[in-house]
Amino acid sequence: MFIPNTYEFYWNTDAKSFFDRMKKEHKQFWSKARDEKANTLGLNHEEISTLASIVEEESNKCDERPRIAGVYINRLKRNMPLQAYPTIKFALGDFGIKRILTKDLVIKSPYNTYKNYGLPP
Repeated sequence: MFIPNTYEFYWNTDAKSFFDRMKKEHKQFWSKARDEKANTLGLNHEEISTLASIVEEESNKCDERPRIAGVYINRLKRNMPLQAYPTIKFALGDFGIKRILTKDLVIKSPYNTYKNYGLPP
């Protein structure tokens, strides 16, 4: 239910207030139009968030992200492996990796989108 964004909280914010705010942000983000787009793609909120996090890690250039997302969505529609480098970083548990090597692509993990089809867990 957490929408990636920048939020301002004070040091004395309790857990209930934090979760109430996150719920409000989630409801506000998932408008009817966004729900319809997700349904058109055949993805639920969690899957959209997973895909968005992969796309965001793939490039720091915002103008490239729609194209990258399109590639991944097309691969999902065709039941192809995503073959996304960011998921390999996650599978290896090393987010500081600057270069994914061929040897990294064979790791046995549910997050390895070179070996597994669809979105990772």
